[in-house]
Amino acid sequence: MFDQQDLAYFAKRAKREREIAEASTDAAARRAHLELADEYERRAQGFEPKPIHHRTT
Repeated sequence: MFDQQDLAYFAKRAKREREIAEASTDAAARRAHLELADEYERRAQGFEPKPIHHRTT
């Protein structure tokens, strides 16, 4: 379980990842930052981390 300080940190990181995504000119980088933002937002809402799934190209 996360404390209030953790939740605030995750919310801040989600916002920053969205800002980075908006500034990205590369589609893959934008998508990666948006995925990170989504995960940080989940955590900011108190959800436990999702398992990591490695992608293959």
